[in-house]
Amino acid sequence: DNGSSWSIIRNLSLKNENVTGIDLQFNVGQFRTLMVGFEHAKGDYIITMDDDLQHPPEEIPKLIKKIEQTPNVDVVIGKYYQRSHSIVRNLGRMLVNFIFKSIYEKPNNISSTSFRILKRNFAETLLEYKTIKPIMGALILQSTHRIENVEVKHHPRQIGRSGYSLKKLINATLDNVIDSTVVPLRFFSILGIIISLSSSVVIIYYLLSWFIGNINVPGFVTTTILITFFGGLILLGIGILGEYISRVVVETAKSPRHVIREISGNENIVTNKNSS
Repeated sequence: DNGSSWSIIRNLSLKNENVTGIDLQFNVGQFRTLMVGFEHAKGDYIITMDDDLQHPPEEIPKLIKKIEQTPNVDVVIGKYYQRSHSIVRNLGRMLVNFIFKSIYEKPNNISSTSFRILKRNFAETLLEYKTIKPIMGALILQSTHRIENVEVKHHPRQIGRSGYSLKKLINATLDNVIDSTVVPLRFFSILGIIISLSSSVVIIYYLLSWFIGNINVPGFVTTTILITFFGGLILLGIGILGEYISRVVVETAKSPRHVIREISGNENIVTNKNSS
């Protein structure tokens, strides 16, 4: 549990001067936690990886070697020889990959994973984004295209189950689209223009047909289809607009991005350190 995990981390940090443990007041999610790490990490490079041993620590030297050999690169991302994720995770990955390519212009030859090494100055660039809900992959792609891959192993999860349920994967996918881009709003703006023009053509056609006398019976089916189509379209548009509004409310509330309960290790012990 969280208590025993923190006890182990704290003991390690007190025994090893190269280890610093940070205990947060409450769960803020993976990406905000990474931002906390970026704020306190030292050294020229910062490495991010999962804690379930699916990212083998022995593969870290490959990341370091690659970024040292390519000094013009900001980020090196581990590309798996073979993935050991569940079907749901793989489907979610494919969808996120499509979003990254179509919205954030991710190069086709680049694979995006959470096993990565970043230059310190680039990590500091990411910290300049003050959003309450940072999306790490999106922020990286928005900030640089100087990205390289290096092939690494990916092991099956050793203990327990992934914290990403189907619901969380859907929410994460939605966050990737809405939290970092206005593409859905632009899509509906363009769609609205197209539908308006198309509707004008249909109206002119039916008016001409009515004047000529080709229409004698009101079109019940046509009316039903149009009402259903446009009604559903309007509700969908309102729903997406609502998602944006809810996120605007969250951002303008100025809630802290995280609250640190304790820092243990070579930074000494600090309590109640906030960051927004």
